[in-house]
Amino acid sequence: MRNYIIHIILSIVIGSFNYAYTQVIASDDVILCDGQQGQTEITLTATSFAVDLTDSNIYTDDVFGSVINMGFDFVFYGNTYNQVVLASNNYLSFNTANAGGYSDWTIDAAIPTNLEPETYNSILCPWQDIYPGANGNGTIQYATTGEAPNRVFIASFCGIPMFSCTDICYSSQIKLYETTNVIETHIAQKVLCTTWNEGSAIHGLHNEDGTIAHVVTGLDGITRNYPNQWTCEDDGWRFTPSGNDEYIIEDIEFAPAVAGTDIIWQDEFGNLIGTGGEITVIPGGNVTYTAGASLCGDAGDWCGFEGGIEGDDVNISFEDLTFSGEESEILCYQANDGNIEVNAPNEGNWIFIIYDENMTVIQSVETSQTYTFSSLSAGLYFVNMIDTETECSSNDILYELVEPEEINTTNSTNGVLCFNGSEGSIQIEIFGGTPPYSTFIGNDNNSNLASQIGNSIIFDNLNSGNYYYTVIDNNDCLVSGDEIFFSIEDVPELIVDLDDNNGVSCDNAQDGFINISVIGGTPNYSYLWSNGNGFSSNNEDINQISGGNYTVIVTDQNLCEASLSIEIGENEAMTIETSTSECINNNGTINVTAFGGQPEYLFELSSNNQTIEINTTGVFNELESGDYLITAFDALNCDIQELISINSAPQADFFLDEYEFSLSNDPVLFTDLSIDNNIISWNWDFGDGNNSNEQNPSHLYTEPGIYYATLNIIDAYNCEDQITKEIKVLQDFYAYTPNIFTPNNDGTNDTFSPSLLNIDISTYKLTIFDRWGNEIFETINYSQGWNGKQENGALFPSDVYSYKVVYQTNLGMKKEEVGHIIMAK
Repeated sequence: MRNYIIHIILSIVIGSFNYAYTQVIASDDVILCDGQQGQTEITLTATSFAVDLTDSNIYTDDVFGSVINMGFDFVFYGNTYNQVVLASNNYLSFNTANAGGYSDWTIDAAIPTNLEPETYNSILCPWQDIYPGANGNGTIQYATTGEAPNRVFIASFCGIPMFSCTDICYSSQIKLYETTNVIETHIAQKVLCTTWNEGSAIHGLHNEDGTIAHVVTGLDGITRNYPNQWTCEDDGWRFTPSGNDEYIIEDIEFAPAVAGTDIIWQDEFGNLIGTGGEITVIPGGNVTYTAGASLCGDAGDWCGFEGGIEGDDVNISFEDLTFSGEESEILCYQANDGNIEVNAPNEGNWIFIIYDENMTVIQSVETSQTYTFSSLSAGLYFVNMIDTETECSSNDILYELVEPEEINTTNSTNGVLCFNGSEGSIQIEIFGGTPPYSTFIGNDNNSNLASQIGNSIIFDNLNSGNYYYTVIDNNDCLVSGDEIFFSIEDVPELIVDLDDNNGVSCDNAQDGFINISVIGGTPNYSYLWSNGNGFSSNNEDINQISGGNYTVIVTDQNLCEASLSIEIGENEAMTIETSTSECINNNGTINVTAFGGQPEYLFELSSNNQTIEINTTGVFNELESGDYLITAFDALNCDIQELISINSAPQADFFLDEYEFSLSNDPVLFTDLSIDNNIISWNWDFGDGNNSNEQNPSHLYTEPGIYYATLNIIDAYNCEDQITKEIKVLQDFYAYTPNIFTPNNDGTNDTFSPSLLNIDISTYKLTIFDRWGNEIFETINYSQGWNGKQENGALFPSDVYSYKVVYQTNLGMKKEEVGHIIMAK
């Protein structure tokens, strides 16, 4: 900033005199730059435009002067006058009859009053007891100045001593304005002389008969009327008529007409600093110098300034150029939207200069009003103001334009849990800028997927892929970079691959296995195997499994699943077909043919856990009859077994208790003794034309003779054999005992009697018993049967009875038969 030291010489500005204003014209006010205090010489000039006053020749106490012609008509309380008389006690009267008369000094009542007729029709300025001519001091003068219709009559009371206080100077002036009929009073200084008249003084207007008065109330609030005491200095009042009997009283600037031409300079404290039309000063600060001239010219010299000084002020001020300003905040980081508004302190022309922090001028503008520096970025700025008239410069004012912090974010993402899932999320923390924040998220397909408000937000349910978000703060500022790109990571697809597997080697074997590998997803993995038939495993790889369809479900750490189905094949079940030679005698053959499995085949023949032969043909010869185990092996060592029996030719045989016996009614028991475990058919030919298919039949020969009984057997292998044996049936005896008889005299079966042949009838005995064992009949007569009657000839009741027959055969064999017989009527 520059400060200017200016040596200023001010010339007098001369203009036409106007009685309504000051009659001393001094230099214009001076404005210096702040910092020039006590350094700059200033030359001040002034000129007095004095009025040429006429002496009234009133130098005696308590008298009226002669009649004075004003030179124009003047209306006072509705009456028109052109002549006045002046009183030595400081008032003007329109009663010309008072000329040369006594002017009463005693003040006994407040106006309006009829007690003081001397003051009727008068202007009191103020009425008080003064003493013109005392000690040769003081004058009462008058003049009419100006041009019609704007002339002014002036009555001047200059440097007059107070009665009883003759060391006190008093000066005042009354002005009467033509046409307007306005009255002005100008009192240079009114002090108290309490030793006389109790200091009474009345300041106002009094009409022609003492009935109306208009009295001044001073700025101190004291009504200037009897008996109040009051003082004033440089006091001016105007009385403006408002009708015939009314005046408007108002305070005005003290501006009397002056009679003196000598210039007196004083400071604002009343100190004399020089005389003459030109002086030089070096002000040390703001100060007001007054160039004044005496109201009364030389007449007031004896009392100095107290005699009344009318003057013009010269204000010396040091311009502390200050201005106000206000910076506006920058809305967005690194934006150029900052403003500094500077306000001119008052009217004038100013140059505002703005500098950056390196004191480089950015802009300079001349203006008379408020100005705004705009489009500013963040930083420090200095603004200086220069007054174009004085070239004074203000101090630099520092402004700091603060920008908000850059909108930044931090984020953390969570990828989807499963391949192509939608569990992704992003958490965004926002700082800088101006909250609140609005955050929008989008992708290539949709620029506004979602939005939220806040400084800590979460967007979830996101699919894997590329996204971006943008943040806008409360000032519509965007996040750094405008858009923040991020990705929701997809987890690798959970894939189950088959590494290796092997089918089941043999039918219904459990030697299959499946080895898998898992990639993708999120380890660790869990496994669940199943095959629909109750199989279950939690191992990664499975083995010792049978054939079938297997499914594994793999679950990763995030519970994502993938599955794989594998079919474990089985080789075709091995089968063998065998053929054997049957009905052999140590020359058996077994032929084995294998099917299924994996050729080539190997065949093993064993018996009783002993291997007999191993070959690849499946043909085994020269075998004895017996049980054999055939085992066929395929190329995978799968095997199948079959038990085979080779049958030797069956050997038919049977047995009888006797091969020679007597004919009887007892059947012969044939017992099969054939050798073969697989006999399925027995055919008996008893030699008497009778046959049987039972294994162990019985047969009754009814005729004696030699018979050839033949047994023919057939086994499961259709092998057969037969044997024939000779049986001799001798004629010995025959016995037949019926089991029922009916004694009803019908001629048929009326008696019970055994039929016996070839017996010794002398040994014959038949006994009948009832059901209780009581013997009821006995005979030894072979020809006598039991007729069922009691001794009295009555029939026994129908019932079951027991019999016993005892006899010997002709061969002497003793026989006894017992049994039951039913008697039915």
